[in-house]
Amino acid sequence: MLKCVVCGDTTTAGRHYKTIVCLGCKSFFRRAIVKKRQYFCEKGGCCNVSERSGRQSCRACRLKKCLEMGMTKDVLHPKRDTIGARYAKQHNSPIHDHVPDQEDEASTSNLHSPIISNQEQDLLNAIAKFVNDDCRIRNRKYDTFNSHTEAVKLAQTVLSEDSTINGQGLKIYYLKDLRLVQKYDMSMVTSGELYSMIEWAQGLDDFKQLPLNVRMILLKRFAIYHIVLETGYYTAKNSELNDIWMITNGACMPRFVEMLPVESQKIISPDRKWRQEKLWNQMTNRQIDEVALPMRRLKLRPEELVTLKLIMFFQFNSEHDSISLSNGTELLSKILSQEASNIIANSRNKAIQALIAFYKSIDLENYAERFGNVILSISGIVSAASALLEAYQVMRLFVCKFDSLTEQLLFDGDGVS
Repeated sequence: MLKCVVCGDTTTAGRHYKTIVCLGCKSFFRRAIVKKRQYFCEKGGCCNVSERSGRQSCRACRLKKCLEMGMTKDVLHPKRDTIGARYAKQHNSPIHDHVPDQEDEASTSNLHSPIISNQEQDLLNAIAKFVNDDCRIRNRKYDTFNSHTEAVKLAQTVLSEDSTINGQGLKIYYLKDLRLVQKYDMSMVTSGELYSMIEWAQGLDDFKQLPLNVRMILLKRFAIYHIVLETGYYTAKNSELNDIWMITNGACMPRFVEMLPVESQKIISPDRKWRQEKLWNQMTNRQIDEVALPMRRLKLRPEELVTLKLIMFFQFNSEHDSISLSNGTELLSKILSQEASNIIANSRNKAIQALIAFYKSIDLENYAERFGNVILSISGIVSAASALLEAYQVMRLFVCKFDSLTEQLLFDGDGVS
């Protein structure tokens, strides 16, 4: 049974515009492109349109997902698809003119659709679920961060202009342009990212089959990579600037403070400027050069992001992932049972197979090369994670306090080797 990769509908799904979508999403995409409609999302461009009942909630995100899923405007024929252009040339009846064309197009596309095996369909359904769950959790996380920022703004209307929260001035939260990361931003965003990571992991059926001690080790070892992946993806999607790294509440760390808007620079203390240029510069450069910019150049798809997350999460025997337990004497690979080892290996392989099946389903040319480029990005992610973890250690000692969850997952003896 075919399933629409945009909204999940199975009743009318078929191959249209080089991917598998239902007639509703096909018609929506055609209208949006042919009529050159411009849509705007009020929630930052990550609404959940994966269910048929919710696909009408945000047209901007629906169109965005159509494009991300591989629907292409290159196969559209504006003269044929615009009904008005055919009235004068063919028939006076819009019903007579429009319906046969739609049926002919649907039947033609289905005629050339490749036969998808049950195994391939299972893989496509799996990666669709991975993406939907990942986006849903990310959406809720962004909502939480936005609510916090609005709460801080509200506090300024109640308190005096020079008041602080946790020792930080409130003026910076009112900047319309880029604002520099504050110490409370780092502790709050880090905690939020780790809670989201746990929620994401608990939604993985294979993860729940593993023993508790193995699950804890996987979470600890993946925590820093999760933060790097999420902030890198956020930066790649939300900024066209090549010299800033953004954390997922919208604050940023620039290569040079001087590149920030003048309004932002005016309220940066000399001490904060010194820390950015002396303590965080190397870490910032790595997040930008080795994660955010490669993701932007690749135009990383949601399916590729979630595959990277799964590959790096279910990993236990590569050189950079030989992470010791908290007692420093055993490695994860030494405590794995054969069953747990098989679950981890199979989960990783399934993620790779699902991404390949997705590439084939959208007729992506040179998908092997594309997959290779995605996998090659892992080395940059590991390098950036090492620099970020070092920065976290400095922050923990001299800059800000982190909650107990962050202490347990990032600083409990496990890290990037």
